[in-house]
Amino acid sequence: MRVQKKLPLNCLNCHMLWRILLVIQLLLISSSGMAQSNLIVEEFFYREIPRSRRTFQYDAQGREVGSKYYSYVGPGEWGLYLSIEKRFDNAGNVIFFSNTHWKYSDDSAYYHTETNTLYNDAGKIAEETTSFHYDISGPQERKNKTGNIYLYNELGCLTTILNRTYFEEGGYYETSDTNETDATCRPLKRTYGGNYVTIWTYTSINSYTERSYTIDNGDSTLQGEKSYVNNLVTEVIYPGGERTNYTYNQQGKTTEIKRFRWVNSIWVMNELTINTYNEFDQLISQQLLAGPNVVSEPPLYTSYTTYEYNEFGSVKYSESEWIDANGIYSSKAGATTTFRCDGKPLTWVSIDLNNGTETYRIVYYYSSSATCEEPSANISLFPNPTFRFLKINSKEPLQNAILKIYNTSGQLLSVISDTKKMSPIEVDLENFIPGIYILKIESTGGVISGRFVKK
Repeated sequence: MRVQKKLPLNCLNCHMLWRILLVIQLLLISSSGMAQSNLIVEEFFYREIPRSRRTFQYDAQGREVGSKYYSYVGPGEWGLYLSIEKRFDNAGNVIFFSNTHWKYSDDSAYYHTETNTLYNDAGKIAEETTSFHYDISGPQERKNKTGNIYLYNELGCLTTILNRTYFEEGGYYETSDTNETDATCRPLKRTYGGNYVTIWTYTSINSYTERSYTIDNGDSTLQGEKSYVNNLVTEVIYPGGERTNYTYNQQGKTTEIKRFRWVNSIWVMNELTINTYNEFDQLISQQLLAGPNVVSEPPLYTSYTTYEYNEFGSVKYSESEWIDANGIYSSKAGATTTFRCDGKPLTWVSIDLNNGTETYRIVYYYSSSATCEEPSANISLFPNPTFRFLKINSKEPLQNAILKIYNTSGQLLSVISDTKKMSPIEVDLENFIPGIYILKIESTGGVISGRFVKK
């Protein structure tokens, strides 16, 4: 077996490439509420050479219960370096989680941890126990076990966390965290082991400040501060003279991120990120400026990324450019995603646009093929994605049409038979959860279909 090797990314813009890759992955997996329950293998390539592989296992409810990570060893050979296992109770709570790391020199595990969780009748965590096992079967083999017990008052508010470290010969060492709340269980003060305190100060129901202190011989030192408005973090102040501010639009999407350093008794902005969204709250551009002072001096480094979306509401193409202060060094990359007809990704490929060569590739494999049909060219659905109402235009007359809406698993969710008075035909999707759906229209002229996304 082999552990995962570091990729030979000897380029100035690799950190930013990885940031863009991570953003694309998050947008791919999270957008449109895409279900990935039958994704079984994900393979990663760097410059067309296999680098890593991840496999997935699921339970009868489609929940991921196991995954394994491999690094490429040679043709047809993969070395396991990490395995993860999860189990759930009937309510869907995770009651068991473990991960095991494997040695590069042989097939044996060298590190293992597992967490068992119990819940009370209200569905809140009652007890959590974690076991650690280091250097398994080795000369320095060590074991450790910790636990947390959660106590609540009659209102169901958390009051105390008992932290236990268990000894191999029996017994345990215990400390406690205390939690003060108001009648709605909002936290007011939390004390960690007697020497670390967090205090919440509210200006309204959903707006407050969270301050953390260390306590030493009765003296308190501010370690950090977070401010929230409408439950969205607006400012974070770190020890050592660093600060980050966040700005949001009406939909709660981050539009600006400003990072500052305390220099010569003033706050100096050394990084600015600007995000732009379309009418469906999809991120369509992201600009980054970085330097000693991006307000008064030319930035040392800039990047600009744009995103395009498909009918599933997922990113189908992105393009990024990185430029240094003098314009001497610049790099451009584009990434394209292909999809199945049910909206699940098939490939993600990043191209170095300076020379046209492939840099990264991710390939997705599934346990079953897509069963959905390709959309008919005779109908158009708009707006798509949609927040609520979906209008239907057809090149053919829809006489006595019946509308049927399915999810991507083929389950019939809704039937609309009275469309005679609709012009154009419009469907109210208020009761549908966000996701990808299939619309089939049955009329005297036959059956036509289309896909749409509910945001």
